[in-house]
Amino acid sequence: LTQIGQLMLHGKSMKLAEGVDAALQRAIQVSTGCCLEADMENCVSSRDNGNGRSVRNIIEGSYRFLASRALRDAEKVGRIQELKEDAAKNLKLAKNKDSGKVKSVNYYIKQKLFTPPCEIAKNKDVCDHLRQVEAIDINSVLEENIFLNLHQLCVPLEGQVTKVALSDIRRKVRAIPLLTNEERAKVVSARDCEQGLSILEQGVARVKPGSKMLDEPLDLPMDQAPCSVREVFAELDKLVGLTKVKRVMKELYALVRFSQLREDLYLGSIAEQSFHMKFVGNPGTGKTVVARLVGEMLLEMGAVKSKESPHVSRRCLDPEKVDPEAPLPKLNFHEGSRSDLVGEHVGDTALKTIRTVKEALGGVLFIDEAYSIVQAGGKDSFGMEAVDTLIKEMEDKRKEIIVILAGYEKEMDKFFESNPGFKSRVPITFHFDDYMCDDLLAIGRFSLNKIQYTLKREDEPGLAHLINFASGCCHEEMGCRISRDNGNGRTVRNVVEAVVRTQTERLSEMPNFSELSKEEMGALAQSDLELVAAELANNLLGRMCAKDGTVTLVGDSLKQHLFKKLYAKHLPVKALVNVIRKVNLGSIELLPMIGGRGNSTSDLNQRILSCSGRIQEFQKALSTEVSSVCSTDHGMNKTAKEISSSSTPVELTPELARKVAKDSGLASALENLVSSLEGYGVDDELKTIKSATSPLCQDCLQSCKAARSKLDTTTVQMKVDLLLDFLAS
Repeated sequence: LTQIGQLMLHGKSMKLAEGVDAALQRAIQVSTGCCLEADMENCVSSRDNGNGRSVRNIIEGSYRFLASRALRDAEKVGRIQELKEDAAKNLKLAKNKDSGKVKSVNYYIKQKLFTPPCEIAKNKDVCDHLRQVEAIDINSVLEENIFLNLHQLCVPLEGQVTKVALSDIRRKVRAIPLLTNEERAKVVSARDCEQGLSILEQGVARVKPGSKMLDEPLDLPMDQAPCSVREVFAELDKLVGLTKVKRVMKELYALVRFSQLREDLYLGSIAEQSFHMKFVGNPGTGKTVVARLVGEMLLEMGAVKSKESPHVSRRCLDPEKVDPEAPLPKLNFHEGSRSDLVGEHVGDTALKTIRTVKEALGGVLFIDEAYSIVQAGGKDSFGMEAVDTLIKEMEDKRKEIIVILAGYEKEMDKFFESNPGFKSRVPITFHFDDYMCDDLLAIGRFSLNKIQYTLKREDEPGLAHLINFASGCCHEEMGCRISRDNGNGRTVRNVVEAVVRTQTERLSEMPNFSELSKEEMGALAQSDLELVAAELANNLLGRMCAKDGTVTLVGDSLKQHLFKKLYAKHLPVKALVNVIRKVNLGSIELLPMIGGRGNSTSDLNQRILSCSGRIQEFQKALSTEVSSVCSTDHGMNKTAKEISSSSTPVELTPELARKVAKDSGLASALENLVSSLEGYGVDDELKTIKSATSPLCQDCLQSCKAARSKLDTTTVQMKVDLLLDFLAS
């Protein structure tokens, strides 16, 4: 594989700097899991190592980092421009010497009438700047791959608390070059976050004082980029957060620009590579918006072949030269889903998938929730056929289309693992992390400013309270409890639209409405925010805590001993968590915002008290039901006591078997409910809710586990025929 990598470099007029062979081999071994010749006896085959495609991704990834590094050296870029101009003059002279029909550049080179600049010895230093891959470029690819592995291990599951900042992981992986080969192998094979980070710490400890090795890479200047590309980046910069996305976008620009510089000196293009991407993150984090901008940028730079020939940009147009009636060219952005790829009959699926890809040629095919292409259960042959066809089309048409597969991180990782062809064909991964509360407030400000609405500075905390309540966002990364339901940017949009709608209704009732100035029409008031707060409380808390709401229904099922029958297969964990969180957030965010003013505070207080009462009733019903099957004198304990205290061996009758099954089944369902709710951190939420008590259910788990253990170790007699009937059923 290392030799294949060297051949790939040679084929693009590239080379490794002296001593970089070992770095390339390390990166290949880490990324593919390939075996060293000395260890072939212990070699384990892996169907997803990618072989040559994985090597190609490493080589092409190193070009991206080489390009960014090269373009930061303004002096050498200036000398390249000088060589380009000299080469153009020399080629013109060669053409003048050779009379007759104009020939290709290769003809003049073969006839020794023209010498490419990089074949002249005095230009070696400048040309090596464009063709020599250094260890830092290969190591950067390795760092990126290890970061992706650790990201998967360190990002908590839904409901769990963030214990490691992603920025800290990014910083530590930069110490990879200081690890031994054995330590690198351990990082890659780490099975949990703590193990991987502890090994990286050894590299961090070896960083010399004063070294900038762990610092963020320098930003790439965009002042020399074409106007149309600068406009795309200006739009991207307006988006809040997305630091890593913006940096990688600049790296992609650098790659294309670097390739153009190579072509100027007749070294050949390196931009013809796969730009397929994986976007992972929760809803509302900007995946679709960024997908459009990625497509536009790569199209503007010529990295993807446009349907139009030549490509006509819709940016940086001179208003005086544009026909106002002529439609502006648009990016061919095609959103696909399972229904666009999977057919209803045998033979339809491949044709539908090929047709969908064809419609997106010259642009972007964006497939959100890509894992839904294959339905759960592993027997979806049509879905698998769509995936196989899509993988082939992505490879065959990689110069004509960008395929972006998006969705939740854990599901996307599982989807890629079950379809190894994606891993080697999708070399770029973007993580869209949830926004912090400050980020969401910045998005809110930006959204209001965009539609020309203003909010007094002293009223901004009110907007923040609304957004915090609606989204359930975190104020800082560490200690943040992961939730898929906060909505991120979409929630902010909904809040902003509600505030604007409320303000419009208020102004429309004013007698001088038609005489209001533009500034007055765009001015929002504190009262608008308060009305939206009351509306949110009524809609969310009112629905959740109604007589037919989740808390009441679950509580009633416990009181009526119907919980296992109604909920055992689908525990209402998320619904209960959402109620408890919203009640808590209502107390923390909305009550301080209204600040004791009039009926609004009274209504909100009443709503929160009503919800708190419902939660308390649910807790009482839960404790009572747990007690009925797990306490010392009831349920499983009572059955175990009766059996063990009998003077004669107790026979397991069908009636006794049914009772044991009923009690232990209910205990199991209740244990799962309590442990799941505790896993979501509801005990912390309950501490600040009036009427409710914390913990959720005192000693419930311990008492049920003890009762189950006691019953499990109780001995009964069983007739053979009953045993056979029992096993058969």
